[in-house]
Amino acid sequence: MRPIQSSRSFAVLLLSVVLISGLELALAAADVQVMGIPEYSVLISVVASALLPLRRTMIVGLFNLVAAIVVYGIFLQRIGKVNQITVIAALAVAVGISWAVCRVRIAREGRFRRLVIARERLALLSEASSRVGSTLNVARTAEELTEVAVHRFADHATVDLCDRVLDGEEPGLGPHMGEITLRRIAR
Repeated sequence: MRPIQSSRSFAVLLLSVVLISGLELALAAADVQVMGIPEYSVLISVVASALLPLRRTMIVGLFNLVAAIVVYGIFLQRIGKVNQITVIAALAVAVGISWAVCRVRIAREGRFRRLVIARERLALLSEASSRVGSTLNVARTAEELTEVAVHRFADHATVDLCDRVLDGEEPGLGPHMGEITLRRIAR
């Protein structure tokens, strides 16, 4: 996910925690009983785990948990201890689940990214094997090599060979003593 989208998602989720907490307080002040409001708080942590990096997921989850402790532990004490504990425990479990889900999602995204890179490398090897070495002409093979390299992973490529190779001989084995003349045959 791009950083701008992640920042927007993060801000929206934090704002939704505040709005749901405010809604819970407003409904309680109006003495209106609405079932299901705490479930939205649980949903926020799960949504965060699907959209945000791990750190931001934990911030949203912990912010949500603190908001629930404040709302249900301080302001809404008349709903009963069992209900308070149930809501706060459900949110604590949701934070743990969102942490696990986020870790799994990040691991799978990393594996997917590595698979994409491997696929691109295999495609490059496939293209190179079909395009490079179509003739026994050294200059043409060097041109094919630079064409494959520039189109896939380089801005500029050159092939420089020593005179012996251009004359059809094998390059000498081991280190060379003295001057070596290289000729650029492909660019």
